Order: sequence, then structure tokens, then C-alpha cells
Amino acid sequence: MSPIAAVVADLLAHPRPVLCLDTCDLLDIIQCVAEGKARRLEYVRRLIDALLHRPDDVKLVVSYLVPVEWAQNWAAVVADVERKTHAVDEDIAEIHRAWKHAGAPLPGLPPSFAGGGLPAALTALAGDVLGWATVLDREDACVGRALDRSTLATGAGEGLLRLWRLADLSGKKTSLTRPSR
Repeated sequence: MSPIAAVVADLLAHPRPVLCLDTCDLLDIIQCVAEGKARRLEYVRRLIDALLHRPDDVKLVVSYLVPVEWAQNWAAVVADVERKTHAVDEDIAEIHRAWKHAGAPLPGLPPSFAGGGLPAALTALAGDVLGWATVLDREDACVGRALDRSTLATGAGEGLLRLWRLADLSGKKTSLTRPSR
């Protein structure tokens, strides 16, 4: 874990966009398939690729709570994705049966996605993102201010995936700010 002051000093010495991630941002990487939003993964892949090739172009930051919440919640989200892949397999089998009864059977056996490792691969992808993040130490004064602000806020945060679309890491530095509501 890193003290907030050390992270701020690093950012002052080497300015770059900061992505402050929440546990839900990581869980969304796994859950996007079950929600029918797999296109979000394009942005996650671009983020990881950018970090691999240009690690100083962006700083990922998470609070001290994110690793704890991640450990508590990822398994349930993976189970949801497994249920979704089983449902997709059943739907595809139904389509194959329908074509068969319509007199034009589809060639081959229906594909199967359940048990194929997709939830594990998505979990690893989310873990890669968390692995790039700096985990901030708990600072009670900051926690108190955040709680005070959260009582005034309404609606969910923009999240990693929307924020990432705003960051152009194709070689130039970009200011990354949350859109006003």
C-alpha cells in the first residue's frame, strides 16, 4: 500500500492521467458478458496494452478497500457468468433443434461455451488491471471527507470503462476528468 502523499508526489514529479478504480469497475470486467456488454472489453484490453507498452502514460489507483471487496465478491460474479454461458448453450441447442425440425439442420454439433474458461479468463483480465493499480493506504481524514461527500452525491460513478474512453493514450498526454452531470 502507498500513502496518498507519496502518490501525489509521484504524480507531481511525473504528471499523467489518473484512473481511480472502484471494485465495481473490476467486477464489471467479468460481468460484462452476462450483461450483454462484451464490447467494453475492448477498452480494458487497450488499457492493459497501453500499460504494458507505456506504463508511465496513466496511473491506476484504488482505495485500500478494493482488494478486500474484490476478494469478497469475484466468485459470485464468476458464478453469474457461468450461469449465463450455460443459458447461451441451451439457447444455441434450441436453435439447432429448430433448424433440424424445419428441415434444414445446421452442420455439426452446437458449440458449447459453458466450462470453456471464459469466466476464468475474464477474472484474470480484471486481476491484471488490479495488479497495475497502486493501492492507497487508509487515511482516516480522507475517509471522513469521502463519506461526507457521498451523502451529497446521487447516482453511480462513471466507472473505468467510460473514463477510459475519454483518455487518449495514443502518444499524447491527456487530461482525464469526470464529466459534469
